[in-house]
Amino acid sequence: MKRDMAQEIIILRAKHSLTQQQFAEKLGTSQRTVAAWESGDSVPRKTMRVRIARSFDLPDQYFLDGNEPSEPDTANEQIDKIMTQIDGVLSDSDSFSSEEEKSRILKRFQEVLTEMPLSQEERKP
Repeated sequence: MKRDMAQEIIILRAKHSLTQQQFAEKLGTSQRTVAAWESGDSVPRKTMRVRIARSFDLPDQYFLDGNEPSEPDTANEQIDKIMTQIDGVLSDSDSFSSEEEKSRILKRFQEVLTEMPLSQEERKP
């Protein structure tokens, strides 16, 4: 991007004669959030960056520079990552008498992880 995102949003919003409130309503967010983006106090998430680009009839990739913070993983994605790591550790171990024993242990890990309470972030309604 030639300009930083905050400046680009200000310029595009003005070019389209939108107030912060109108722009926020168009995106389904609050005026306070738009003001925070424009002041540089916060940065929109990747999915919102795409919505912003689309709202100005720009390509989806317009505000994506490859350095944006990644979206948080869902609980299932986190479990899958952990299970892959556990499987790797168990595969490197010679302490199992059979693949069946290893599969049984992996299945139990999966059950335990699935039963764990969600993180504080995921508990929010």
